[in-house]
This record gives sequence, C-alpha cells and structure tokens, in this order.
Amino acid sequence: MRCSRIRLFVLVLLVFGVYFSQLSAADKVDLKKVAKEVSADKAVLLDVRERDELQEDGLAKGALWLPNTEIRVASKGWESFLNRTPKEKKIYIYCRSGGRAGQVKDRLVEKGYTSVSNIGGLKDWKAQGLPTIPFGQKGAPNPNDGKD
Repeated sequence: MRCSRIRLFVLVLLVFGVYFSQLSAADKVDLKKVAKEVSADKAVLLDVRERDELQEDGLAKGALWLPNTEIRVASKGWESFLNRTPKEKKIYIYCRSGGRAGQVKDRLVEKGYTSVSNIGGLKDWKAQGLPTIPFGQKGAPNPNDGKD
C-alpha cells in the first residue's frame, strides 16, 4: 500500500512538472531579429500582460498591448486584432515569463494563424538590451485602451 502511494505521488509530480514546463516554454527566437522585423512592420509584437505589469515595467518598443484577460473573454480589442491581422503575418507574443504568451499562441494557432511564436518574457527582451518604453507613452498602442 505504501509503495502504491509513493508511485502515485511520483506520477503526479511528473505530470505537473511536464505540464508547468510546457506553460512557459518559449520558442527559440533571436530577439534582436524580432525587434528589426517589428520595426520594419514585418511582424507584430504582442504584449499580453496586465495593466499593473505595464505600469511597473513598461513594454517593448513597438509592441501592441492586449491583456490576456481581454483575450480570454473575446473582447472587442481581441476581435479587432483578429480582424485586422492577416493569418500569415508573423506574430511574436510575450508576457512576464512566457506562460500566458504560450496560452495566447495556442489560441492564435487554433484561429488559423500560421507564424506565431512565444518569445518568453519582457525580462528576456530587456536582457538583450532591446528598447522599452514607459506605459502610456506614444508608441504603445492598444486596440481599445483596455476598455470594453
């Protein structure tokens, strides 16, 4: 009986470990290349963090802000993003650490988008010395300013 409990415990740990490792698994992407593509309008950079996170850390220069909470409820901002973004357009998504970006990537792939990458978190962007801007500064567009 004790051996069965130990096996069950190990199995549960293994399953949760695999699950949580996949949540934040960022795609292998050259962030400097991403910044150039976004600057040249060859790709969309999507920040899915919440307002308080942006107020604290700012956002990547050139990023479009659409909070994950709006995406989950299919807000007007999310629908607007889907309607104006071609399915073949490169989309790079980030959040704080990559977990929510992975969820949004999955949603976009389900909607038929063919070139979507989870680039991890803003901390990775900053670690590469890439530019950020304070929240609210011009150049930080939001499809509906967080209102719905």
